[in-house]
Amino acid sequence: MAKDGQAIFEFAQNAVDAGGRKFWMFKKKDEESNNDYLLVVNNRQMFSPDSIKIFS
Repeated sequence: MAKDGQAIFEFAQNAVDAGGRKFWMFKKKDEESNNDYLLVVNNRQMFSPDSIKIFS
């Protein structure tokens, strides 16, 4: 697993690789579950099931 700083870099790099020129990252708390979540958005291609590889 990437450390926090590396993970942020990877999200930004993914946006660049997708051709994105804008990048947003939001950390929020779900009021019902009290869990934190991270939303990462760029202005280009979305991930598709074919673009995601799971390594075990």
